[in-house]
Amino acid sequence: MKNLRLQAVGASLLVLAMFAAVEMACGKDSEASTARESVPARVAAGPHVDGNHYTLDAAPAADCQVGANCAILVKLAVAGEYHVNAQYPYKFTAAQGGNVTYLGSDAAAPNVFTKTAGDFVIGDEKTATMTIKFKVAQKGPATVGGTFKLSVCSSQNCLLEQQDVSVNVTAK
Repeated sequence: MKNLRLQAVGASLLVLAMFAAVEMACGKDSEASTARESVPARVAAGPHVDGNHYTLDAAPAADCQVGANCAILVKLAVAGEYHVNAQYPYKFTAAQGGNVTYLGSDAAAPNVFTKTAGDFVIGDEKTATMTIKFKVAQKGPATVGGTFKLSVCSSQNCLLEQQDVSVNVTAK
C-alpha cells in the first residue's frame, strides 16, 4: 500500500515537472499560460499548411542537382496576436527513404534539423525559417518531408504544434 502511494506521488510530481517545462519553454508563468500539443494535420502533408494562428510554406531554396547539396526552406508566418516562441527548441525530423540523403549536423541523426544546430532562424516576432539540407542520388522526382515541431505564443498562452510538411523536388 505504501509503495502504491509513493508511486502515485512520483507520477504526480512527474506530471507537474512536465507542465513546468512547457511553461518555461513558453516563457510564461503557470498562472498566465496554458499549453497544448496539437494532433498532426489530418490532411495530406504539403508545401502549405494552415495551422492554429500560423501558416507554414515550404519550397526548394534553388534548383536541385543530382549529388549536390540542396535545401528546402520551411517558412513559419504567425498570425494575429501570436508570435514566434523564441524559447522553444524547434525541430524538424525528416522521413527517411527514397533517394534522399539528409545532411543534418548530428552524424547520429542526419535527418534531424534543430534550432540549436542553427537550422531554425527567427526573422522577427512573426516569421522564422527552418532549413532542411539534403542530397538526391538520382535524376528525377524526390520527396522531402517530415514532422515539424513548433510553438507560437500570445500574451495569454503558448501552443505546441506538430505538422507534417512535404515538398516534391525534381533533381536535374
